[in-house]
Amino acid sequence: MWGDGGAGKLGLGNHDTKTTPQKVPLPNVIAISLGDESAAAITSNGDLYTWGANDARQLGLPTTGANTTGGWSAPIKVAGISNVTAVSMGYRHCLAITSNGDLYVWGHNMSGALGTGDRGDTYIEAPQKLAGLSNITAICAGANRSAAITSGGDLYTWGDNLYGFIGHGTSGTTSTPQKVSGLSNLVDLAFGRYHSMAVTASGDLYTMGSSHDDALLGHGEENDSYTTPQKVASISNAVSVSAAMKYSMVLTGNGDLYAWGSGAGVGNGDQSWVINPVVVLSGVKVPGGGDGCATYATARAGSHSNAHSFDSTAQRRKRGVRRLQYQR
Repeated sequence: MWGDGGAGKLGLGNHDTKTTPQKVPLPNVIAISLGDESAAAITSNGDLYTWGANDARQLGLPTTGANTTGGWSAPIKVAGISNVTAVSMGYRHCLAITSNGDLYVWGHNMSGALGTGDRGDTYIEAPQKLAGLSNITAICAGANRSAAITSGGDLYTWGDNLYGFIGHGTSGTTSTPQKVSGLSNLVDLAFGRYHSMAVTASGDLYTMGSSHDDALLGHGEENDSYTTPQKVASISNAVSVSAAMKYSMVLTGNGDLYAWGSGAGVGNGDQSWVINPVVVLSGVKVPGGGDGCATYATARAGSHSNAHSFDSTAQRRKRGVRRLQYQR
């Protein structure tokens, strides 16, 4: 890992900034997830390790013995959870799946992000099994909002819904998991700052939330908004998505990378609005990768980075989903 080492989020035992990749002293890692100032990793035997800031109890670790920031600067095993298959570290909370499809939550419950029915300014300090959901195959922890996909391809979301980006037809907060209507057979999902994107097994792309004057949704408008999923007509054969603050991207099965939104991040050589998806790169190869939502860099990740990889389309569709991603 490399970048800003504040809060010990690089996992190197210190708070130093690193400008080149550094090996984290944790063997047999199969998946990772980065939050704003925190990180998580799964080892080959299903153990979960976390490090970095713990001010919102997002590490699932005791505060006793923590460093001066309330966190940990080296990987520490999380007690009370085993056989972990996927983890998603959000802004101030964390989600994890075990091999039997159970979902565990902990951290800050602002806006009902933990799905327990309480939407107050409360905390869960250690992994707690979330009742009411089962057979979970993929997860996404965003900025005070969460998502989970079941083995049947159904999408459940909860938490902050200021811009309608969790897809329930309103802009109201939801403190328990609710099934998103109009979507099925999901294989990929991404949380942006103001919007969400979802891909189905048939390659259809859906967006919801607000374009926020940046044409984020891909429907040909600069400032449109939707509180339910809307199909992007110009995209087919989608396999993977990424949602940022000012732009959106989707990779298709034939290796075309589409982008739209505003600013240099779109990658089309211009910094003006791009209101419809345009190809910015062709011939992108999608090599085989790891399993679960944590293989790809899931978060804005503050100012630290990790090596990451993609799954092939066939692998993702065989399992039902590859990874979920968020942008604070």
